[in-house]
Amino acid sequence: MALQGEGFYYNEVTGDLSTSAITLRAFHVPTGTGVQQVYVNMITHLTTERIKALVDDGVEFSAAVTQAEQELVRELGITEDGYTPSVPGTSMKFAGEDNADNAFLLGVSAAMIQLAIDSGTGSIDAACRKRSTASRWISATVSSTRHARRPWKRRSHTWTLRR
Repeated sequence: MALQGEGFYYNEVTGDLSTSAITLRAFHVPTGTGVQQVYVNMITHLTTERIKALVDDGVEFSAAVTQAEQELVRELGITEDGYTPSVPGTSMKFAGEDNADNAFLLGVSAAMIQLAIDSGTGSIDAACRKRSTASRWISATVSSTRHARRPWKRRSHTWTLRR
């Protein structure tokens, strides 16, 4: 099932509601019957095209989701060494428990918002469309600041950026 959410969002960088709407996408295969909670977020959005390509190449859906999300982790390079998502992106949420998966979602979302701000367009959609550029920018920014000032401080499973 393809999901799409459109609307305003909480801007983790400015601490305010966004000034423009965004469209995020996700894929989900319902399990069983009854109500199921599925979250559409930056992780699901950044992996949708890769999941489609993997499934088109014959990879089973859940394996395609796992592979696409692991590739995103490696590509962005913003986590501690050895981090692997323990849940699919559709289970990650900002208002959830204090764990590495939800912290990863927060980090990716904040980085994409900052990329949109730095690009001068302010458009997260545009930043997402240029994912390879985004991953290089995020990796370079995190790498240079990590080595220069050690800005990432881990408290429990929460990462905060010190300026």
